[in-house]
Amino acid sequence: MSHNLEACKDQVDFPKTVRFVFPGDIILMTNEGHLQYFDGSSHRWRTLTKDKRFHSYSVIETTRRTSLVVIGSVCGLIKLISLDGSTEFEEQLFDGKVLSLSLLEQEDDEKKVHLLANGPDGILIFQQLVLSQKSWSTANTRKFYLPPKKQCWLTTACLLDNVSLLICGDRGGTLHVYDLQSSKSSPEAVPATQSFHRIHSKAGLTHICYHDNSVYTCGRDGYYRMFQVTSSRLHMLQSNRVMKGLDWLTRFIKLGDSLLIIGFYMEQLLVYNLSQSELLVAIPCGGGHRAWDFVLNNDPGSSETMQNRSQPLDGSSGQFVYIKRKDVVLCDVELSSRCNVLKGSFCVKSPNGLNPTVSDFYETWTNCSFFSPENVRVINATVPKRSQSEVCGKTEEVKFHTLRSGIKTWDIKSICSRHEQEKFNIAEKVL
Repeated sequence: MSHNLEACKDQVDFPKTVRFVFPGDIILMTNEGHLQYFDGSSHRWRTLTKDKRFHSYSVIETTRRTSLVVIGSVCGLIKLISLDGSTEFEEQLFDGKVLSLSLLEQEDDEKKVHLLANGPDGILIFQQLVLSQKSWSTANTRKFYLPPKKQCWLTTACLLDNVSLLICGDRGGTLHVYDLQSSKSSPEAVPATQSFHRIHSKAGLTHICYHDNSVYTCGRDGYYRMFQVTSSRLHMLQSNRVMKGLDWLTRFIKLGDSLLIIGFYMEQLLVYNLSQSELLVAIPCGGGHRAWDFVLNNDPGSSETMQNRSQPLDGSSGQFVYIKRKDVVLCDVELSSRCNVLKGSFCVKSPNGLNPTVSDFYETWTNCSFFSPENVRVINATVPKRSQSEVCGKTEEVKFHTLRSGIKTWDIKSICSRHEQEKFNIAEKVL
């Protein structure tokens, strides 16, 4: 269900950027530099601030746990505003345009937020925002820089407190890793300790997420990649495509033990469950070339739901807001699993009537599915490999012919029980 939110709309002043603060509560920046707040409980707009310095160009970012809004201008000014409209502080960070802003929350301390600002010539300023006596201040300012290139600005960032790493992605599709420990004593801008050049192609890297002790990245090349952190360095473990035709991946969402991903396909926004390989919802919105935001109603980033880490997928819901033809549109989204679909199109051709059914994917994985007559579900087991070209079955063994490693054989044993989910024992043999 979607409905328009009555916001300013005329020839001079119109909505340009939209963000959620909480589910139902929205921040809107207009062309004339008016920052407006939509209260979901009263369904009314109110103006937080008017500032001509943010006319025509501005970048904004919000943080849900601390209810802060930060704005960057074309002249290098940043302004931190609370939801009551008061200005916490403002600072001239750069001589030129603020290209991007990120507010990175610290998991172990709700009173600490980190601001990452990107200015001209690839300069990055990383500051800690500290709340003391109901006022915010900055501390521990550090500087980094991006390698010089044509598209030299950030699109996403992720902070790993446990290993003191700052991981960033830029518009050119490159992933950068910065060591926060080594940069403490340096007054000058510090380069990245590790970079993965155009790992998501030149279309751009869109989001970085830390989930289940692994780092996930996605981009507009249709792939998401998983990395392991070892000795302050990233090592890539997987590179997978979500689904055929879905090239514009934009954001990860953590929901309990599940990892969801948002993408745009033609004129629709799609929410896909990576853990279950299932498309959850498709929303017609006109495509990804517009301002938008998405939030879970039980968002684990908010302080009210920090304790509920095992939230199930069924029964979950969210909200999607976007700007289309100068209108602000709010959609309610149900994320329940589609039980009528056993398994999506995981084979190019129809699979044979085998149990289990084994299908081959060229990129990275082989998929093994078991159809249980007692419990109508598909139980999946995945086997890593490289460039497989053929799958064949022989009695109790399933053989895989690979291009690079010769022939590999797996023994598959299905352990079935009436009251529990089927499991697979897979033992690899290399011939």
